[in-house]
Amino acid sequence: MDINRDLALRIWDDVYGSSQEYVLDCYGTYICRSDYGDHEKMRQRPDGKTYSYGWDLDHIRPRSDFAKPEDADFLNNLEPVHWVNNHDKADANGAFTIDGRSYHIVRCEICKAHSERGYGIVDDSTGKRVDWKGVSNRYYQTVK
Repeated sequence: MDINRDLALRIWDDVYGSSQEYVLDCYGTYICRSDYGDHEKMRQRPDGKTYSYGWDLDHIRPRSDFAKPEDADFLNNLEPVHWVNNHDKADANGAFTIDGRSYHIVRCEICKAHSERGYGIVDDSTGKRVDWKGVSNRYYQTVK
């Protein structure tokens, strides 16, 4: 699977809807649909401050944790996140911290119940899933 702008926008549309230009990622950081892959662009916020809304597709379970990195490239392992959050999480597999808050990676039980593979993100302070699959109780079905 090629991780590119077309795929990223397809996932955005599936997760947030194509009419949503600004949303909060799973860590509570604003991202802008138009700013996929753009870590430089600054936009003015309603409060007058400038802000980078750029985002990437994060591999929930990182590529480095797979025998073949390309095996990590499947839809139920991807999460739209602000680029700084993606950078801060880096190759964490297990526990990690974003903006002072602790999270950990879990196998997605929603996916597992449907014989699909996938991973999710749990906020340690609430014990709740914050990734799109856990929040919306949805997943991508593999075409067989």
